[in-house]
Amino acid sequence: MTSIPDDIKRLLDPGQNQEPITGPIQYLWVYDPIENEVHVDHNEGRHPAYHITHKDFEPDVTHESAVRGFAYRIKGGFRIVDRDSREVTDPYIVKMVMAKLKDEPTVVPKPHPRYHGLPHAY
Repeated sequence: MTSIPDDIKRLLDPGQNQEPITGPIQYLWVYDPIENEVHVDHNEGRHPAYHITHKDFEPDVTHESAVRGFAYRIKGGFRIVDRDSREVTDPYIVKMVMAKLKDEPTVVPKPHPRYHGLPHAY
């Protein structure tokens, strides 16, 4: 029988890893296909009367291809599901949501080209 590595054991057995999960447990997210942007928010620390739902969150995103869902913090990462709690199968949307949750830039700006005849602005 093969032995299971220690780092995998910590993920599989919650009793092994005693580190608490910090930050919000549940996030709401909306993918806007027009702006190609993901909006993320959470209800952590809000009074229950002011909790937001997908209906309240980003009401301007009305495109029929917009995707709304939840991200749950789990040990080792996030579980990303749509509004009906089904796993999101589009890898691009998953990548965008993960980048937003980790505060990574989704678009890396390219250097501005200097066209012939324009003075140096740098």
